[in-house]
Amino acid sequence: MSEKWQPPPGWGNLALKEFEEVALPETISFFPATQFWVWITGFASLVLLLYLVNRYTSWKRNKYRREALALLATIRSSSSTEAPISRLPALLKQIAMRAYGREKVAALYGAEWISFLNSNCQDSPFDKTSGDRLLALAYQPNRPVESSALLAATEHWIRNHA
Repeated sequence: MSEKWQPPPGWGNLALKEFEEVALPETISFFPATQFWVWITGFASLVLLLYLVNRYTSWKRNKYRREALALLATIRSSSSTEAPISRLPALLKQIAMRAYGREKVAALYGAEWISFLNSNCQDSPFDKTSGDRLLALAYQPNRPVESSALLAATEHWIRNHA
C-alpha cells in the first residue's frame, strides 16, 4: 500500500494533456515608484498629523466647557438640593475667569458683568430680562426665578463665548 495512486491511461481531460502553467507576474509593491508620490504621501501625512494635533489641543482646551455643560445639565435636571439654580452666577464667573483671566473678570458685577458676558459671546444671550434674573440670583439666591430662559442663555454663553 505504499504505492502512490496513478490514474489509468486515457483518464482525465485530454485537452489539458500538454498544458503548462502560466508564469505569474511579480507582486505589486505598495511603495511609491517615483519621488513625486513619496513627496505627496509625506505632505499628506504631515497635514493629517497637524490636523490631529490641532483637534486634540482644541479638545483639551475646551475641557472646562464640557465640565460646565455637565454641571449645567445637573442643575437643569436635579432637585433644588443637589445643584440649585442659584449656582449659575458662580458657574458663569468661574468659566469667565478660566477663559479670560482673573484680572479681567473678578471685579465685574451688576450691569457691567452682564455687558461683559454679552460682549464676549455672539448673539448676546443675556437680554434685559435674563440679565436681571441672573443678577437677582447672584445677590438674592433664595428668590424664586423663572429658570428656563436663564438656563438656555447660560448654555448658549458656555457653548459660544469667544
